[in-house]
Amino acid sequence: MTIPGVGQVTASTIKAYVPDPAAFKSSRQFASWLGLTPRAHDSGGKSRPGRISKRGNPTLRSLLVLGAMAVVRVAKKGRKQSPG
Repeated sequence: MTIPGVGQVTASTIKAYVPDPAAFKSSRQFASWLGLTPRAHDSGGKSRPGRISKRGNPTLRSLLVLGAMAVVRVAKKGRKQSPG
């Protein structure tokens, strides 16, 4: 809950759905497990990232996206405080 945009509901949902947080080596690996990273399309040495894969838990992914959008909305208004 110390992360901006993550409140009680999101934190408890992460705790309920994530089997073992220590199993992830990095935040990028966790984001990939959730389906928040773009799918890679490599051909001929050229890398083209695609759309997000959406393979993880849809409930958890939507809560994290909503929290991120709240942080972006506050940042656009120029406020220094974190939402929620």
